[in-house]
Amino acid sequence: WNPKGQEIDVNCFNNVDVIINLAGVSIAKRWTSSYKKKILDSRIESLRCLYNAIDHNNIEINHLVSASAIGVYPSSITHFYDESNKDKEEGFLSNVVGQWEDEVDTFANLNIKVSKVRIGIVLAKNGGALTELVKPVKLFLGSPLGTGKQWQSWIHIEDLASLFLYTVEKEQYGIFNGVAPNAIKQKELVKAIAKALRR
Repeated sequence: WNPKGQEIDVNCFNNVDVIINLAGVSIAKRWTSSYKKKILDSRIESLRCLYNAIDHNNIEINHLVSASAIGVYPSSITHFYDESNKDKEEGFLSNVVGQWEDEVDTFANLNIKVSKVRIGIVLAKNGGALTELVKPVKLFLGSPLGTGKQWQSWIHIEDLASLFLYTVEKEQYGIFNGVAPNAIKQKELVKAIAKALRR
């Protein structure tokens, strides 16, 4: 498919009842003004491409499960936030998540049930945020970012995949937080990485 050109092979929808949407470029790169545009466009254009194809071809889809991000929540050292929270963070990521989720919600107009998984920091051996966090530690340059007191809501990639499958198999709709039950302070996360790497 080519979301930027709004092109998709509609045969990809044959025998499809559920769509799991993970489209969107990584946010773990330098945020130049042009890259910020890519971050937003890659999320919005992919959803619009799916929506238009489903709508124009009268395709019956029962359920859309879409990635989202915990960047929608305010930053706080003392407060706990969950999916019932109505306060919004001010800033680029929150703005992206707001527009992203608004676009996901349009699928309800096509009588498609919607689930949104707000993802935290994804830890995986061969990708995700962990590979970036490991680099300075391997070079003996690992240190907390800022004060190190900020909370990091993380999840292992296998648990995240299981959450997506759970929403599909159990037909769960609404907003879900793709994070482990307990956040960790940034300083403790760096220490844990250093200990694992014997640095």
